[in-house]
Amino acid sequence: MSLSATIIGISALVALLLLFIILHSCSKSSLENNNMYIYSEDVLSENEELFLRLLNDDREFNNLCTLKPDEYAGRLAYLKNIEMITSNTLSHDGIKERRQDMFDRGVKLYNEIIGKGYYSMKGAFKDFKNSADHNTIITDKRYNAIGVDITADDNGTKFYTIIFIQI
Repeated sequence: MSLSATIIGISALVALLLLFIILHSCSKSSLENNNMYIYSEDVLSENEELFLRLLNDDREFNNLCTLKPDEYAGRLAYLKNIEMITSNTLSHDGIKERRQDMFDRGVKLYNEIIGKGYYSMKGAFKDFKNSADHNTIITDKRYNAIGVDITADDNGTKFYTIIFIQI
């Protein structure tokens, strides 16, 4: 096994351990509100706010409800991005576990879209809309909350994980 493969393997294990610690250190009671979730736009970066605004403008145009940011879903999206950055792989690995975690918290419906490399929020949103599979998720009327994370790697390449949920 080469040194670089060993380093990548160790990095992936560290990321998974971090994910486990963070997910299991947050008790449900710390996230409780009316529906066990804290809605907060304070947790969004400027890019995430812009992306959410583009998405909600599109949903309003299509007579759909706007999506409220969900802090816990946003945290899961962030951890997914860190996992993809660490492994340098764009994938939905772990979606079953994230979905089950949200179901255990009372979420009725879960889906996610991921992307990499877009330099503008408008470009990213346009490409997601132009993907039939992604657009189906974006325009699904059943979703009412969202977790948004946009994180750049050391080279400035942005990774996007958008989690759609119905509470």
